[in-house]
Amino acid sequence: FERITLVQPSGRGVFAHHPNGMMRLAHFANSRAVVIVIHHAANAFHPAKILGLVFGKDMILHVIGIAVRFGFNLEIGRIAAQFCVVIKVVNGILLALAATAHHVFTSGPSSDRLSYPDLIVGHGIMGRLLARLVIAAGQPAPTVWETQGVRRAGGVGYTVIHPDEDAKRDYRCVCDVSGDAGILNRVIPKIGAGGEVILAGFYKQDLSFAYAPAFMREANIRVAAQWQRADLDAVVALFHDGRLPLDGLITHTEKATNAQRAYDVAFGDPACLKMVVDWR
Repeated sequence: FERITLVQPSGRGVFAHHPNGMMRLAHFANSRAVVIVIHHAANAFHPAKILGLVFGKDMILHVIGIAVRFGFNLEIGRIAAQFCVVIKVVNGILLALAATAHHVFTSGPSSDRLSYPDLIVGHGIMGRLLARLVIAAGQPAPTVWETQGVRRAGGVGYTVIHPDEDAKRDYRCVCDVSGDAGILNRVIPKIGAGGEVILAGFYKQDLSFAYAPAFMREANIRVAAQWQRADLDAVVALFHDGRLPLDGLITHTEKATNAQRAYDVAFGDPACLKMVVDWR
């Protein structure tokens, strides 16, 4: 590397400091980018391969522009290329969470038949990602339950309501991401015959349910846990296609020196969807 620079956007585009002056690289308002300047001989490697070598094939990068300078390099006696690759580094936390949410669709017994919930319980960050993924997959917008008023805002193309407002009793697939240990007795009466309940929250207490309502509906209950590589590939593709928005999900950031405050807010403030502790 010649340098790695965090650049700030301006109204005229993204600029990087370069020894030969300012280079206008891309026009991306309201975004941050990392500019990587790589010197190498012509026809040595394509810049995408260079990125793969530097970051590893599993590093998730969003390339938003490439500028190329060609010149005769006296040291090596041939034409050399200088690639300035502008990338936006996608927050890996959100992509991993999105992949976990996507695993709700793929964790069933058949890989050919994916399950898309039409009711989601909980409108924290997982519930929001799950609802966005359902819509990104081209499925009908789900209904989302949320008991805390501060979290009922922010639906992107779907409706968020209090559970008491919902009279529907024929849901096909319900996914809980609230972590409420008593949720089964709340949602089983809301599903139709042969309906499914997917547990994708974290539960501190044992779960139990009344058997008769589940028996009458022949309810299916399953658990969705950790994402698999296919889930990550799917959400990365949806993100790059522009079908999966990830904005508005990281609501709080704190420096590492304020770690205690960060944990207090993350676990005590319902308005906090995702806290990022900045160790830089």
